[in-house]
Amino acid sequence: MKSKFISLLLVFVPLCFVPGCADDTPVGDSDNKVNLLTRSWYGEEFFTITLADTSFKAKDRVSELSFARDGSYHFYKNTMSSSTGQNGHWAFASGEDSLKLTRDTIYAETFFLTSLTSSALVLGDTNTRGFALVPLH
Repeated sequence: MKSKFISLLLVFVPLCFVPGCADDTPVGDSDNKVNLLTRSWYGEEFFTITLADTSFKAKDRVSELSFARDGSYHFYKNTMSSSTGQNGHWAFASGEDSLKLTRDTIYAETFFLTSLTSSALVLGDTNTRGFALVPLH
C-alpha cells in the first residue's frame, strides 16, 4: 500500500514543476480575483441560435474582452456592426461567484464564473451562453 502511494506521488508531483502549473491555481479572495481578471482576454463566445422550432449551438471569435480595475470593460469581436465594440461596467455578483456585465445602464448579463486562473477565463456555460478565453498578452 505504501509503495502504491509513493508511486502515485512520483507521478503527480513532477506535474507541479511544469512551467505555468503554479500560475493556474484558482484564487478565492477578492483582490486576487481582481488581479487575475483585470487584463485583456481573447477566445470564443458561445450562444444558442433558435430558428423556428430548432435550436443549435453557435460560437464566435472574441478579439478582445478587457477588464479594467476601475470597473469598466471593453468587448470587441470582428463580427460586430460597431467597429469600436462595446463598453460597459463589470462587477462581481453572488458572493463573487458570478460576473455582471452592464452596458448602457439598461442591458446587463450575469455569467457564472466557471474558471478564473492566470491562463484561462470561462464565463457562463459554453454549451448555451458563455465565453472561453485566454490572456491576450
